Amino acid sequence: MKIGMLTGLWFVADGATLIKSLRRAAALGFRYVDIHGVFHGGPAHLKPGERLTVKSEMKALVDLGHMALAREGPEELARVGDAIVHAHFSDHKPFMHTNQVIGTGFTRTKDYLDELRRMGIDQRVKRFGYDELVISFELGVPGNRIGDPEDWVKRSIQHIQQIAPDMTLA
Repeated sequence: MKIGMLTGLWFVADGATLIKSLRRAAALGFRYVDIHGVFHGGPAHLKPGERLTVKSEMKALVDLGHMALAREGPEELARVGDAIVHAHFSDHKPFMHTNQVIGTGFTRTKDYLDELRRMGIDQRVKRFGYDELVISFELGVPGNRIGDPEDWVKRSIQHIQQIAPDMTLA
């Protein structure tokens, strides 16, 4: 499995464009990124020329929702295992959609990763044309004041690599 990044963090933190967000993620070593369409990456936000620029910068993937907020434990992954092609790391306060630094909330991230491994998820996604599952960070919510988004990302990477040392950015 690999670690990816959602682009919306930089938009929330300082109004960065999609292209600037993609480049900031790349500067941190991310090879896999998701376009955060609601903030700055959806068709309504991009002119035709910007869409071509984005296409030349990346390949986008599909999303898997927030299981922890829905009170769905790792065992629930088996029900959707054959359809999973992508996932997000997100962490929250109980009953609140906070998208905080991974490892600082109540999400049982290690348990979800263990279940995905048990299911052989990297083998399963091959039939969709992917080499392995990519899980992107989803950090920051509208209205938050994020002084240093790179710090949020670095602390999230550190937590994931502590609980899953085999996961890398590239």
